[in-house]
Amino acid sequence: MVRRMGRRGVLGVLVAAVVGGMLLAACGDEPKAQSAGAAGSGLVAPGAFTTDGSPPPEGGPTARPAEDPAAIIAGLWTRRQAGMLTEDAAVFRKLDAGPLAAHDLSIARLVACGCDVPRHQSPLQRVVLLRSRKPTPGVLLAEVFTDTPDGTFRFLVVAEKVKRVWRLAFVTEDTYDTAGVRTFIDGRATAPATTASDRRAGAAILRREVAELLRWSKTGQAMSTIFTGKALGSHLDQGRPNANRGTTDYGAPMVATTELHKQDPIFTFRLDRKRVITCGAWHSPVTTFAPPGQVLVQPPNRHGWGPDLRPGSYASVTLDQQTLTCILDHGTGATRRYEGIGDYHATITTTGRRGA
Repeated sequence: MVRRMGRRGVLGVLVAAVVGGMLLAACGDEPKAQSAGAAGSGLVAPGAFTTDGSPPPEGGPTARPAEDPAAIIAGLWTRRQAGMLTEDAAVFRKLDAGPLAAHDLSIARLVACGCDVPRHQSPLQRVVLLRSRKPTPGVLLAEVFTDTPDGTFRFLVVAEKVKRVWRLAFVTEDTYDTAGVRTFIDGRATAPATTASDRRAGAAILRREVAELLRWSKTGQAMSTIFTGKALGSHLDQGRPNANRGTTDYGAPMVATTELHKQDPIFTFRLDRKRVITCGAWHSPVTTFAPPGQVLVQPPNRHGWGPDLRPGSYASVTLDQQTLTCILDHGTGATRRYEGIGDYHATITTTGRRGA
């Protein structure tokens, strides 16, 4: 017996089911904004940019705009937003690097196969750049504020120079501060240098967050009280054992895990004398196993399990959901020291094990 499922039946498993204690989604979450191609979208013209009024980088007022780090971020952001109008994979291959490339290209593949529609845009309002006493060569951190009919959305953005070309390497949204009240980066100040110790501590706490999320989903044990933030949500509270296991509506068992991948970069920046922020990607592979005597079927149009999986019969299918997130270290003395910021996610790969 075979089991056929439409896209909502299969990719929808990730949308509707709580697996591993986390509500998963089939494609990249974007804040609600004007629909693609809408009149008066407010998209900034290519090459245009705005800043927070802070002074230009070293080199003085005669520095060319292309050399201004804020202009670099703004230009990349605007080009990416234009690419999202049609979800053009060629644009993302030129603009993106690392985890963000995996994020955007997966969505482009979904749109190309007719499995999804283009995302909404977040028109640029202003860029606030982190200025450091000793910048990390080839890496920039900025807050990007966008102006949409639904409010002001703030994003944390990392650009990285890859083979002498600036690319967007990381984006996540500060979903829970739509009014833009708090500030991560003081664009008028110069932050202390980020040290090797800062980077080691940031990577360690990201690994700990992932380990505690996995433990939460397997045992139901609450996360440590050193963590805080709405991005972590219910994971800070007591869960139920084996929340990482479940079944589909047709009885297929599912299991999820939480892990880091060695190839994904981790970006750490000191914001001021107290606060340090670390941004990276963690993964939640979810495997669905065919019920006894059945197989999972990917139809020729690939609408069942998405464009990555070839048509055919499978004993199991695994969807790897990547989450782009940051951890804000509030510094020594904070009761809940580490705050989760953002949960920008997409199912980036789909693999299967053939049936007998």
